[in-house]
Amino acid sequence: MTKNVKLASLVITALKSVTVTLMHVIELQENVLDAARISGLIYLRDVKKPYSLYITGIINVTGNKSNPGTQWSVTCWVEELQQNSPKYTVYLSQSTDLSSPFLQAPSSLTAAANRAGFIQRGATFTTTDAQAGDTYYCVIPGLAWLNTTLSHYDLPIISELPEIVNMSQTSITIKWRAWDEQTDVGDPPVVSYIVYFRKDATDSQSNVTIIESSQLLQYTQTNLEEDTIYAFSVSAVREGDMGEGPMGPPMTAKTLCDVQSTPTAVMATVTDLNQLNVTWQVDDNDITCSTGITSYTIYYKVDGSSDDPQRVTTVSGTTMYTIIEGLAPGENYTFMVSLTTDQESPLSEPSMAVTVTGEVSTIPCLRISCKGNWNGNIASCVILQQ
Repeated sequence: MTKNVKLASLVITALKSVTVTLMHVIELQENVLDAARISGLIYLRDVKKPYSLYITGIINVTGNKSNPGTQWSVTCWVEELQQNSPKYTVYLSQSTDLSSPFLQAPSSLTAAANRAGFIQRGATFTTTDAQAGDTYYCVIPGLAWLNTTLSHYDLPIISELPEIVNMSQTSITIKWRAWDEQTDVGDPPVVSYIVYFRKDATDSQSNVTIIESSQLLQYTQTNLEEDTIYAFSVSAVREGDMGEGPMGPPMTAKTLCDVQSTPTAVMATVTDLNQLNVTWQVDDNDITCSTGITSYTIYYKVDGSSDDPQRVTTVSGTTMYTIIEGLAPGENYTFMVSLTTDQESPLSEPSMAVTVTGEVSTIPCLRISCKGNWNGNIASCVILQQ
């Protein structure tokens, strides 16, 4: 017996803007299958299956969009004549012939509103094994099938680094801007943030706290190790289970070094040029900070005055002396020096008082004036004092 095969296709737009395709392969066999159209839908009649006399086919698929890794729910809607249809089974599978793993549900799970003499009945399935982009089929074997594609929300990612607000020997405070739908990746709404930190690349991330999106977007981590570099990252969390997005870019910050050492043997002398020269010493073994000494700051005070020491100048960490200018003659001065690593140390003990007897001289500024001969070579130079 010759079989006539026809392909019928109907495109239906489901809820949540999911476009699905209804497609049947109808094999017209003598006394086996008959096909007709009712209200634009494919209606299949299989005389060997009693329920086929009551079912117009799978007409719609609705599903929930969820966060990755969470339970996905899909409902296969079947339209029946408004009569007592015999029970049948609806399957959810990744293939129309049920050759791949499938879920099944009886037809009597859910009833919906009537429509012009018909009733829609929904079979609802849930699964956590599906991945975004997977295609699933609602199948009534030998009668109809309809497909839908699973989609997930994109988890949010903060694209900018946190900023340092404050730090001490044992704490670091950071802040970050709120996740922005226009400039950052992901789907809203973001309901909270999670702060992570670690000491170095070999350490695992520590999940320290959850900050609600309505709170001040700032966090202080305490009980840190002194003079140690830490990396901080922030992740954004959208609503729903498993809504946390990837961590944003890390920001590194170092806790401060507790500096107790100070320069010693501070001495002020007047040179032959009537200049005031301040020198000091430092024991390198006393400096354990990772930054080393970055600078020295020199202070002075009028001997016997109750005023606070006044800052004169700052020199690099490799310089152990400085020339002081501009002090009033006839006054007695003492000098103190501090050192700076990543923060400034206490002041040293004051030097012995020194008296400026006259105006403190400065090193003269010299100018060199040169003359050339006819062929461009230098013929002579004169050193002039300005």
